[in-house]
Amino acid sequence: MSSSPSFAVAHAPTPLLNTHDFRSSFGGHSGIDIPLDSQRLLRSIESVAFPGSKFTVIEQVSDHIVRAATQEYPGQDVFVDRRFLTPVDKEPKERERSLPSIPALLGGLESLVGARYIWGGNWPAGIPLLSEYYPPKIDIAHLDPLIADTWQLKGVDCSGLLYYVTNGVTPRNTSALLNFGRPVSIEGKQPDEIVHQLNDLDLIVWKGHVVIVYDQERSIESFAGKGVIKQSLQERIEELIQEKKRVPVDDYAATVDIGDRFVVRRWHPDNI
Repeated sequence: MSSSPSFAVAHAPTPLLNTHDFRSSFGGHSGIDIPLDSQRLLRSIESVAFPGSKFTVIEQVSDHIVRAATQEYPGQDVFVDRRFLTPVDKEPKERERSLPSIPALLGGLESLVGARYIWGGNWPAGIPLLSEYYPPKIDIAHLDPLIADTWQLKGVDCSGLLYYVTNGVTPRNTSALLNFGRPVSIEGKQPDEIVHQLNDLDLIVWKGHVVIVYDQERSIESFAGKGVIKQSLQERIEELIQEKKRVPVDDYAATVDIGDRFVVRRWHPDNI
């Protein structure tokens, strides 16, 4: 069933899916199953919109599910359970986004060390409403911890970690982070030379992953299978170049012939 576009505002952290079939993602036919892939990730999740986010509702797909668009996840339509949304009579303003200071951002990152890696996750406290709207057949506390956390999207992925602590000011996906801010010249440089050029919150990024510079000694990232971890910045860059054979470049798009590569982007206004 379809209708003309209307508007709504998220009244809670709101899961954005790439499928209308929410039940298959949260419970399936068994009522206790999450369709994780070989990497133990739920790939139907795109992101989580923050409370207050504006939605354009394009089409009602079923009793609870709508196809919608939001600037929280630009570039493609998503599917949303409308129980997370409050309809409004006229077009609302976009959610106000304010960027925390560098100390506040570093503190936010530090507070999330140990959080689980969840594909599409950027609301680390999780969304209990998911297990209310799509209840498992047994108490969620009795499920495998990974299944229980995934059911409620309790964790963050690599760009979701940054997106959460910046209040959604930074782009949600690494494909956009590749050109966010301005480049730091690293092409042809050795790991120690690269480290000496980095500032707090610089982004070491390639298509599919981002590592955040915590300070000149440490990096922080959310890594599949490990969650949010801090480690030696020098060792992380050495690993990228010497073990992973990633080449430091200044322009990701202009170096497609190189193959595996990475860039550094400086984006925080206090650093530019």
